[in-house]
Amino acid sequence: MLRDIQLPPGLVNIGDYAFSGCYALTELVVPGSVGRVPYGAFYGCENLKDLRLEEGITSINDYAFSGCRSLTNLVLPASLTKVGYNAFDGGSNINSVTLSSSFSGVYNSFRGCDRITSLYWKGTEPIQQSVIKYFNNPNLLVNVYSSELAPEDVDNIIVTDTIAGTRTCQNLALRQGYPFKPETDFIAHNSSLTIDFFQTTPMGGCAGWQTVLAPFDVVRVYSEEKETELTPFAAVTNIANQTPFWLYEANSSSEWNETATINGGTPYLIAMPNNAEYDPRYCVSGPVTFYGAEDISISPASLTDYSLTWPSGHQFRSLWMPLTEEEANNAMGLNVGINYLTNDEGEELAPGSAFHAGVTPKPLEGYVTRVGTRMSLPVIGAQSHVELLAADNDLGVGAEDGTIWLKSDRDRTLGIYRVDGVCVRTVNLRAGETLSITDLPRGLYLIAGRKLLLR
Repeated sequence: MLRDIQLPPGLVNIGDYAFSGCYALTELVVPGSVGRVPYGAFYGCENLKDLRLEEGITSINDYAFSGCRSLTNLVLPASLTKVGYNAFDGGSNINSVTLSSSFSGVYNSFRGCDRITSLYWKGTEPIQQSVIKYFNNPNLLVNVYSSELAPEDVDNIIVTDTIAGTRTCQNLALRQGYPFKPETDFIAHNSSLTIDFFQTTPMGGCAGWQTVLAPFDVVRVYSEEKETELTPFAAVTNIANQTPFWLYEANSSSEWNETATINGGTPYLIAMPNNAEYDPRYCVSGPVTFYGAEDISISPASLTDYSLTWPSGHQFRSLWMPLTEEEANNAMGLNVGINYLTNDEGEELAPGSAFHAGVTPKPLEGYVTRVGTRMSLPVIGAQSHVELLAADNDLGVGAEDGTIWLKSDRDRTLGIYRVDGVCVRTVNLRAGETLSITDLPRGLYLIAGRKLLLR
């Protein structure tokens, strides 16, 4: 079994697949005289950890280092101009790449390298945006040593001031589902995390849940499509002028508590009102952005490995990086957007209703360690929440001379709420009858999602 390869200086040619499958190889120096690393030359060298590509190498051809899954920090020479298809495919432990020149590549040059979170640029010209895109990670932190080397209109650029000894990022813009793990501390002037919401949240049912995990304390939540700020139900003071959403934190009793805050490093359950039975003004779908405060410190230490153990044996955990295959086998992700899973009785599980062994969690999500095959979630919102959101076109509501009147075409139980969400009266309506209420204080009320001013 070949364990050591010494490629001599001055070597000008390596054959295609020349050293493929050398599983025991751990170190390698490729001399610059080779010029190009040929097709599949070191394919499947899965224990190769230390790779040095010398100056003079201009191209790395297709599959050259495919399957080299033990590489961690990759340094590419300044002479490099081309990286081929699947050149580093499967480099699942590469964390950082150092470049000194831009190169041409393809979308799949780094396919399967899903743990690359840092790019270090040592060139003398601004790095090209196309090079950044080759790494397929919108959360990639690009480190430059001068603001003049930063490309325009690109987020997540960290500029190092060697004189002042500071590292700053003008705009840290993260997306859920992609890895994020800074290697050193830096200050983010602006910070945000964007999550796409598209599931239906039923009235009084269990579905539509997602998780949120941010590396910073969230101070503002904003819906891009509605162009409005959003407020957790626990923080709503006047629902007539606010757009609410459900936010829950885990407790040590395997239960979920409603909360008003999102703290950095802690995963939460979250759901947006999105149902044809809700008043359209409250329905939220599409991208929602969670903003942090200005000039916050981001460090490896701020990405805590949150873990809460429940009496059932499950652990609720945070996830910043993709799980290994072994870790994924012991994890249950939330079935967001998935409608083909079933419960123990063979019944179909609604999307966003359970942590399930058939789902692999993604970065910037919360997940549950595997005990059994699934873990169900709470019913969406309290009954008061659902009634406040409801759009009801079959209900007649009015107020006149200190009297509220209600008329319904069907039997129902209805809550009357103050604008702070407090239920002040529950009434039973019968189909076709008009009910008059004369003993409520004058003020503004909410009934079935409608505002009503009682004078």
